Amino acid sequence: MAEIKSLPRVMISIVRADTGGAPEHVLQLVKALQDQVEFYIVCPHDRPYYQRLATLLGQDRMVEIPHRRLQISAFRRMARAVRDNKIDLIHSHGKGGGVYGRLIALLTGRQVVHTQHGMSPDAKDKHWYLDHNIWLDLILGKVTDACICVSEGEKIETVAQHVAKAHQLTVIPNGVPNGLRRHHVDVDGKPLNLVTVSRFDAQKNPDELLEIVDILSQRDIPNGFHLTVLGVGQGKDAFERKLADRSLDGFVTMTGAVSDVRRIYRRSDMLISTATWEGMPLALLEAMSEGLPIVASQVVGNRDVVNDGENGFLYPLGNPESAVDAILKLSNADTRQRLGDAGREMVNARHSVKTMADQTLQLYKTVLGKHHIRQPDAEKSEDASVRPKQAT
Repeated sequence: MAEIKSLPRVMISIVRADTGGAPEHVLQLVKALQDQVEFYIVCPHDRPYYQRLATLLGQDRMVEIPHRRLQISAFRRMARAVRDNKIDLIHSHGKGGGVYGRLIALLTGRQVVHTQHGMSPDAKDKHWYLDHNIWLDLILGKVTDACICVSEGEKIETVAQHVAKAHQLTVIPNGVPNGLRRHHVDVDGKPLNLVTVSRFDAQKNPDELLEIVDILSQRDIPNGFHLTVLGVGQGKDAFERKLADRSLDGFVTMTGAVSDVRRIYRRSDMLISTATWEGMPLALLEAMSEGLPIVASQVVGNRDVVNDGENGFLYPLGNPESAVDAILKLSNADTRQRLGDAGREMVNARHSVKTMADQTLQLYKTVLGKHHIRQPDAEKSEDASVRPKQAT
């Protein structure tokens, strides 16, 4: 009997589906490749991305696991779904998704691709062999067929932390949909509108953002300024209290989770990032695609997309005065227009979703073999054992 070619079946594992760059990355990847790959998703029942992915693929291709937590029963559900749905390859995202995906790949004999989405630089402050996270990555790396870094900076950081050798890593930069061209104009009485995206954790560094707001409040800015903070997190309430304690809350609007961040980008003048590290931040790419210039900390990820003085400004991490100086340079509408246009052109040229998806698909094909072929007995549509199973 002749062999039958079919779409490869890929299961994506990720331990968060709330607001964030990694869930958005997964959504864009699935949307771009759904006609060429049969995707199944393992993720928590978080808003908004669980619903978006379930709407796109169907509930029968979703497997629910806890939010950022390992659970034995979740491993069992995932392993059963891999076998029942004849999954060919597992693509894990982030540290938690990597634990689930790579252990299940080992257990079920599937091939696995892993995307890191950022390497924390904390291990540089101590001997690398004392960091349990690095040992975890080293061990799981032994069962990983391919590892994706979302930026050159992340690749360098991964090698520096002894997690992998350079030849084991593939760089596939993040991609975002194209945005609109912005027209920056000075309007009498209009304050300088800043925007930032935060999870209010150590990585996003909200305390430095607080210092920037404090310094800006003491500067002579025509028509003043206002900062919109997008996002949620455990540290959100503490951040709001600190604003109130310093009488800075009048300068800041806290939106919480927002379904359409681009709508807010389009009415802002620039985006601020105080992150201590990144992989390749989607928030910056999305803002740049909408023509926003950037003021960002000079760390891995940020410096992979911001060319200082060309499409934004980089400032030394821990130096909020320098960040304020950069913000004031962008208070001029002509400067904002020039840097915003340059950023938009760069993102459209180098960071399209299609390019990211095409490169990822090519990696899938390389890992699975040049031509993906499934035996006919795996395609018997009348056999209930191979139909997609909905997780409980």
